[in-house]
Amino acid sequence: MRIYLYSMFLIFMGCSNSNSKEIEDFSKKTPLVYIPNAGCPGCISFAEEFLLRNKGSKCVSFILVNVLSEKQLKIKLGYDILDYLNITLENGEIFDQYGVSGFYPFIVYSTGKVDEISPENQGALKSLEDYLISNCDL
Repeated sequence: MRIYLYSMFLIFMGCSNSNSKEIEDFSKKTPLVYIPNAGCPGCISFAEEFLLRNKGSKCVSFILVNVLSEKQLKIKLGYDILDYLNITLENGEIFDQYGVSGFYPFIVYSTGKVDEISPENQGALKSLEDYLISNCDL
């Protein structure tokens, strides 16, 4: 009985992690780039090109919204695209909560500022790049 209790004690102690690190909540620390499945073709293409240049970055996160086919997404952006921790999929109406149309990709900064990537706001991605250069600790 003593051996059993001692064994159980060792198992439980071996499974506990006294130096546990909290998983980073990227949504609170890094800008989020929401890219809709459909909308302004040129705007979405610019956002996807930016995603491909920054996949795997710890400085920016990407949310691909209402993707109809993961297979088509992987053909378009690369078969490993969903393997990156800073790229996720989301379905539903998230555009209303940010007050944007859903036709354009948009950026949500940790300060709460929202920038649509649209023909009227062509400098949105450049502003994001400048923000990342000055605020990203690599």
